[in-house]
Amino acid sequence: MADSLDSLVRANYLKTTLVVTSLKSGKQYTYNETRAGQQFLPASTFKIPNTLISLQEKAISGLHDTIRWDGNKRFIKSWNHDQDLNSAFQISCVWFFQELATRVGQDAFLSYLKKMEYGNQL
Repeated sequence: MADSLDSLVRANYLKTTLVVTSLKSGKQYTYNETRAGQQFLPASTFKIPNTLISLQEKAISGLHDTIRWDGNKRFIKSWNHDQDLNSAFQISCVWFFQELATRVGQDAFLSYLKKMEYGNQL
């Protein structure tokens, strides 16, 4: 696996890190250990826990549950209309995911992030 991943990373000039932990054995595989120890903003990767938390808390019911656009024009044109989870995920529509987090509420959201041991622990 390491050789395949290394070839893929080099062929595409990627700066990447991958940490995989087996749920059964607890064994961990790390690609680019030095970089794995550095801190980075989660950026678009945060859509994943945001979506899972929002679905769990019923802030949204599924892929095609639509949130109406608030009419504020954003710099990315594709954001400037109603979105469902499917479309918002594909175009990284920030306002949509911010709305989900607002619906969940800060206390509940932070509780889930702590349970997930997500990011820097508060």
